[in-house]
Amino acid sequence: MPPRSTDNVPEFMKKTLLITTVLFLLITAFWRCNNELDVTSDWKEVPVLYGLLNPGDSIHIIKVSKAFLGDGDATLMALNPDSSQYGDELKVSLTEIDPQGWYNATWVFDTMWIHDKQPGTFYSGDQKLYRVKAPLNPVCKYLVRIENTKTGMSAYAETALVGPISILKPRGGLKYFSFTSNADIQTEVAEAANGKVYQMVIRFNFAEVNLTSGDTTYRYVDWVFPNKKITSITGNGSEKISWSFTGTSFYTNIKAKVKVDPDVKRIPGMVDFMAYAGGDELNTYIDITTPINTIVTDRPDFTNVTNGRGLLSSRTSKVHSVELNVPSMDSLVNGSKTYNLGFVFP
Repeated sequence: MPPRSTDNVPEFMKKTLLITTVLFLLITAFWRCNNELDVTSDWKEVPVLYGLLNPGDSIHIIKVSKAFLGDGDATLMALNPDSSQYGDELKVSLTEIDPQGWYNATWVFDTMWIHDKQPGTFYSGDQKLYRVKAPLNPVCKYLVRIENTKTGMSAYAETALVGPISILKPRGGLKYFSFTSNADIQTEVAEAANGKVYQMVIRFNFAEVNLTSGDTTYRYVDWVFPNKKITSITGNGSEKISWSFTGTSFYTNIKAKVKVDPDVKRIPGMVDFMAYAGGDELNTYIDITTPINTIVTDRPDFTNVTNGRGLLSSRTSKVHSVELNVPSMDSLVNGSKTYNLGFVFP
């Protein structure tokens, strides 16, 4: 078994989604007869694939499970790992396809395990993931193929890669950033090749020192901005995506997520502007699965996996780290929103 590692496992992958098809039919007993009908269709193997390939990563991790159907209680079946997890019978591979359509190198995934999936409807014990070490070329497409060596089942999905994303604001080389203004501040990125949906996260890092033991814990608070999408994918960087905010909202976010604790002191660290761009398939998947506030609840099903279900797409990311300037640091330590949170000057 490969060493346990969850550092490169995206949150997206920890929230694994499985397809469960359970049909119920109520048989009404007529006065002349009482017929029983088995409504489950003939069994068909349906693999479920979820993966996001990032050309900036050297190791790529995907989740492969299986859909299930049965006559019993679906909620009980979902808690059984045998219902949704494969054994050792799968061969999962990654193949590079160049712009001319030629198949280049192929890599075979090995397996790894995670042990911290949050409890929910489905089995939350040890989870098998598939990982491969491969250099990805942003101009190529990539094919993930799933083969069951025992049953002969084969499924596959293909995706283009999202190219590099550039952060325009804060501008490159900027070392200090101010959050003291009530006026609108903008953070901005340039369109990435094959990027359809974009997100910005501002992460505030800090160290928490226990005043009794002296132990230090490193923590962070994320400020997540809404997804934005471009109208058409050109990939030439011509379209700019921006988010506006007031500087004082930075402290409001910290106040909402950091609890008062008189037993610790907190030392401010770097502020990371983290930009993400996702592929067209990921954008479609987000659109379909995002909760809606209308009376229309029916939505189309989406998958780009042939002979299976799920999603294979791509994303890319960029981080620009800055320090708080002196006025911003003073507002954090002494300001009306965060003065009681134990922050001190470093």
